Amino acid sequence: MIKNQALGGRSNRGLILLGLFLGLVSAVLIVVYLSQAGEGGGGEVSGAEVTPVVVASQDIAAGSRIIEGMVETKEIAVNTVLAGVFSDAEGVIGQVTRVPLVAGEQVITTKVAATGAAIADGENPPLAFVIPEGMRAVSIQVSNVIGASGLIRPGDYVDVILTMKVEDDNIAQTILQNVLVLSVDQDVTRAVVSEGDEAPVVGDGTEVNAEATTVTLAVSPAHGEVLTVAEACASPRLALALRGFGDAGPVASRTLWAEDGAAPTCAALLGLTSLQ
Repeated sequence: MIKNQALGGRSNRGLILLGLFLGLVSAVLIVVYLSQAGEGGGGEVSGAEVTPVVVASQDIAAGSRIIEGMVETKEIAVNTVLAGVFSDAEGVIGQVTRVPLVAGEQVITTKVAATGAAIADGENPPLAFVIPEGMRAVSIQVSNVIGASGLIRPGDYVDVILTMKVEDDNIAQTILQNVLVLSVDQDVTRAVVSEGDEAPVVGDGTEVNAEATTVTLAVSPAHGEVLTVAEACASPRLALALRGFGDAGPVASRTLWAEDGAAPTCAALLGLTSLQ
């Protein structure tokens, strides 16, 4: 009987030691798992399933052709993926942004577009892709003399000046201010601005387009009417006054045509009651 008790005691001690060993192993495994989850999470939910998506690696303006370096592939939690997001950056390169993208934003199909399969280097994005929301593109005739000697480029801002001959005198009036230039002739390439809102760098003069005959401006629907009437009234043509970079302030002494105003006329644009 004493022998049986001795065997039973040894058996109990073995079970206790085995339990302690298994508990220690379990604790070690838990610590290792939590450590790996914390180090490899990368800001994502621990243990969440992830998938690769394309995100903007920098702020991208609307109407920009996406090139390498503007986007990157990043793994994010599946439950945060937007519908229609790209999973391969190669599928985005060459496309044009319909709307501005901010750094880190997922690139989805409705925010970019392409002409044909893609836009090749040196080609311009379609004009419709660079028109700001709610605005209209209206083209006017210019010459190198009254168009800042051909130095006006897409992305610049201008004031529109109407000149008319009234009786024996010439009258000039600024009718629109701080208007975005969308294109010059068929050049829709936007001026590039570096980080920090620094002025664009002027190159070796190849940007000059002294032979330009049309400039397309972004205006509201109401100001589109103003611009169209003004071009018909102008003698000989409308003039464009190029604004300096960052100069967006209105000229207080010049009254702009009200968005909800009456239909424009030549006399009204000059602030006259009659041209007689």
